[in-house]
Amino acid sequence: MKKLLLIIVLLHLPINGTLADDALYSGEVAVPSQGEADRLEAVPEALIQVLQKVTGQREVPLSETLDEALTNAGNLVLSFRYRNTERMTPDGDISRELRLVAQFMQSEIDDIVRRAGLPRWRQERPAVQLWVVVDDGIKRELKPLEYTYAWQSMEEVAAMRGLPVSWPELDEEEVQLIDMRLVWGGFTDYLVERGAPADGVAIVAV
Repeated sequence: MKKLLLIIVLLHLPINGTLADDALYSGEVAVPSQGEADRLEAVPEALIQVLQKVTGQREVPLSETLDEALTNAGNLVLSFRYRNTERMTPDGDISRELRLVAQFMQSEIDDIVRRAGLPRWRQERPAVQLWVVVDDGIKRELKPLEYTYAWQSMEEVAAMRGLPVSWPELDEEEVQLIDMRLVWGGFTDYLVERGAPADGVAIVAV
């Protein structure tokens, strides 16, 4: 049975730790086409995504203010564009997807957050560095390539929530020096020491 160990290191990375306005106030949603009907249907979902980024809430509480904003979501869009993405599937194939990127008006979003009484997540956000070790019953390996689809999904979910993330950049010598058995056992001192000052470390085993 495969087991996964996820070590989350909260790092101070000023360059990557501040979310720019264009990223904070934009939402990205998969759409079947560039048709107006598909765009209008996707805009409310993009708005929810922006509110999640701004507030840091996993779920935006229902309210009259939110209902009104979702009903008029199209009027809050400053600009929009489309982009094509490629993702690896679990079986190794490439999946292509069309996405709508909707940029919302900052003043309008800020007003919705204020009127709905929602919290505000500051834009200076400590980046999260992800160390993922997979135990396949034979060996323990750091971020195996065969799970690229999973790592892409993790990056996308973090981006949709407005959370800066990074992966450890190790050369061959560093990889050889790390004993994955110790990492699996919770020895994280080396992980923190090699990076920037950390706010903390969370270890999740699945």
